[in-house]
Amino acid sequence: MDPSEQELNHLKKYSRIGVLIVGSIVLTLLLLFPLNHFVYYSALGVIYNALSLMIAKIKGEEVVDDDKKDA
Repeated sequence: MDPSEQELNHLKKYSRIGVLIVGSIVLTLLLLFPLNHFVYYSALGVIYNALSLMIAKIKGEEVVDDDKKDA
């Protein structure tokens, strides 16, 4: 996938909207059902996924296009 600058900005916008929606749903479920283990597991899954992506970004192990890696 090699998006243009306009496509990249579009993808960033929709990914932020997605994070806002998922985050608000998980937070709402945590407030409504504080003793439900499934809600905790889903919240931990979202947090774990975000931390994994941040660690990969810091270590520089994110997916790189083959054409850009050779340059």
